[in-house]
Amino acid sequence: MIVRRARIRLTLLFIAVFAVVLVTFSLVFYAAFTVVLQPDFDIDPVLTNIQAAEVAYSAVMERIGLSLIVADAVAIVVVGVVAWLLARRTLEPVREAHQRQQRFVADASHETRNPLAIIKATTGADTSSLPRTRANALTAMSRDASMRAARSTADISASMYTN
Repeated sequence: MIVRRARIRLTLLFIAVFAVVLVTFSLVFYAAFTVVLQPDFDIDPVLTNIQAAEVAYSAVMERIGLSLIVADAVAIVVVGVVAWLLARRTLEPVREAHQRQQRFVADASHETRNPLAIIKATTGADTSSLPRTRANALTAMSRDASMRAARSTADISASMYTN
């Protein structure tokens, strides 16, 4: 879930950066074409020719503008797909680390739960009515269980720094 949200955010960031660059390029491109394609006559032509040139110029500029909008939309969709794939590839190590962390926590919980359950059961028992040998055995079990819990905790601590 965490990795999925990060992937979506990273994809949207990739798309936003690309869209800003693409729209800026398109606006500069369109502005350059409006200047370059502007009809310019050296001689004094008939009025209808000027009007015809202006109509042709407007039609060409509309087509260029529409072509840029369609091309930008297609490019943004393609970049969106590529960004989604790149985000997945970029976040794969994070996802794997998250899964390792979840397995570690589950294993650590299991390893410490068993000895602690023994300690809890043993220390909760009333040993005053038991024979001395039985009371000593229960005390030894408690000591062994607590030592195993301490070793498990030490192993968990050590593995946290090696991974």
